[in-house]
Amino acid sequence: MLLKTFEFGWPNDLPIPIWEKEQLQEIANKYNHPDPAILVNSTWYTNEAHDEVVEYIKTNSIRNVILASLVDAHIARADMYKELGVKVFEIGYYPGQGFYDFFALCWQRFYKPIEQDILLDPVTVNQPFLCYNRKHHEHRVKLVNELQEHDLVNKGIVTLDSVLKLDRDVENHISHAPEGGSEVANDIMSLGRTDIWCSHFLNVVTETWWDINRAYLAADKYYKPLAGLRPFLIYAEDMGVKWLTDRKFEIYHSDFTDITDLDLTDHKNLVPFLKTLSSQSQSYYQDKFISLNDKLLYNKNRFEEYCNEQKLSVVMGEMNQRFTFDR
Repeated sequence: MLLKTFEFGWPNDLPIPIWEKEQLQEIANKYNHPDPAILVNSTWYTNEAHDEVVEYIKTNSIRNVILASLVDAHIARADMYKELGVKVFEIGYYPGQGFYDFFALCWQRFYKPIEQDILLDPVTVNQPFLCYNRKHHEHRVKLVNELQEHDLVNKGIVTLDSVLKLDRDVENHISHAPEGGSEVANDIMSLGRTDIWCSHFLNVVTETWWDINRAYLAADKYYKPLAGLRPFLIYAEDMGVKWLTDRKFEIYHSDFTDITDLDLTDHKNLVPFLKTLSSQSQSYYQDKFISLNDKLLYNKNRFEEYCNEQKLSVVMGEMNQRFTFDR
């Protein structure tokens, strides 16, 4: 029996937090063991929150703990409870059988698709790259500063609040998630302005977390080029290679040997590569874009499959089986 849900995360006044709460309630409802349990939302899980949870576990003879991290990288982890003698199952952005890509389903649920013919029109492609950044995370600021130092900000399209506020011009903007921490309007479930999106060739993705493999979260930032039919590189420790190939996406790191011999799996080579890319002609972007169409379409279709593979019912089946097996 589930005795209590501990909730420390987003306020439930916007579409994504509302749906998150519905998913948390579904997890709670599907817990079907007699052993007393609690559900803990890892979002914004502070030391004070952990102390509160530990005290409750001790005073209520809790046997099972369900950790859920659906809207951010996990903070609460199974090893934080190992000395309490409880069994823990992690759901959401955790490695293991409980992995569940909540944001992929958010994209599937809230994104309004743009016609494929519009996205694949090579005539619209006239900018070498686009790099959307919202909140001032350290790796994003570092990248934008490097782009400025090499005079590349004006060669492509780059946002970081004060650098370029294109995000404010998104028509019919709907906020899906809390916007705290940034003055830039939140359009995490869209491609932004269609004309701006369609003008660029290569998408440079900066996820919320730098080391996506350790944080075990990459989300809406790389969904954009998958759904929006653009070649892309993820600015991360390994340039996104492991994350993408683990999920059966095709990568673009070897598609530019015609203009560079740089190793694009090394993040230190990103800015030098963008400098080379930006020196190419518009006809290069358009011809290369056409040559990559099959890969773009494969990745879009694979992304749709990937979204359909995210099934909370399957994850909860793993959870109940784990608790039964370990009992």
